[in-house]
Amino acid sequence: MQNSLAGSYDDTKNTVDIINNFTSYLRQANGTAITKKVQVPVAVVLTKFDTILSHKSFFQNALIRQPSLNLKDGKVNIKEINQIDEEIKNWLYEIGEGSFIEALKSNFKEFVFFGVSSYGEPPVGTDTLNNYIKPHRILDPILWIFKKLDFIK
Repeated sequence: MQNSLAGSYDDTKNTVDIINNFTSYLRQANGTAITKKVQVPVAVVLTKFDTILSHKSFFQNALIRQPSLNLKDGKVNIKEINQIDEEIKNWLYEIGEGSFIEALKSNFKEFVFFGVSSYGEPPVGTDTLNNYIKPHRILDPILWIFKKLDFIK
């Protein structure tokens, strides 16, 4: 493996290969044994999530469909973050991506899934600049990271 992640990165591989190659790089860069899990908490952020919110796995009352309420009264709602993580994991298992989750479990001590959308909903028509932009859950991953680092409550 090369010393530079950019020099060895190949995003045309399947998700399991990407996770395994990336964690090999992290372990090598930090001198961590291949048998040890990476100790850094990882936010696994799935973008353009608005394009799949209508998938049958996400019931009408699924929390992932709702606007984020993760920061209330100056505190991060870990219960909401965990529920979103479970909804996304269930969806991934349903679409046959269980091996992706298992690769993360075997390589990282802690990881959480997030579904975000900078646009908020799929664009309508060809002039996307005239569509209303309403970001969806874009702060959730950074709030979780800040909470993990004890930067916020």
